[in-house]
Amino acid sequence: MVKLSSLVWGALAVGHVVSKDIYADKRRISLGTGSDVWMDEAEIHALVRNNQRFRDITDMGPQVERSRASNMSVFPTKVTQQAVVNPLLRQVSDTVPQNVLRNLTSFHNRYYNGDFGRQSSEYLFQTVSTILGKHGQVTRFAHKFPQSS
Repeated sequence: MVKLSSLVWGALAVGHVVSKDIYADKRRISLGTGSDVWMDEAEIHALVRNNQRFRDITDMGPQVERSRASNMSVFPTKVTQQAVVNPLLRQVSDTVPQNVLRNLTSFHNRYYNGDFGRQSSEYLFQTVSTILGKHGQVTRFAHKFPQSS
């Protein structure tokens, strides 16, 4: 009985293993200003304490530049597509967004370095992939920590 108990507790512990070496080196942090800075763990936690928005882009590689390029969209200044949009509005439903929000907020937390973060990123990936279907593609990439982007 003791061996079985040990196996059960061991299996539970494996589900909550976190990566402890992600801060072995500094991380590349984007503060949204167009330039990146390399920060250690203490500096990153200071951003969190100060409610400073940031994005860890250390493991993103070429995706960073593609993402930045896509943020340079030019939006129209006049509304011109009412004839196309108005009939489509009758088909809009709040069911999918409500379900996604309900499921995403059901995770205890979405901490990037824990199992809930991994689970929530997997849920989000599957959900967006399903919604897009054959109309688009979602690409995920791994980090040194369990949660993917």
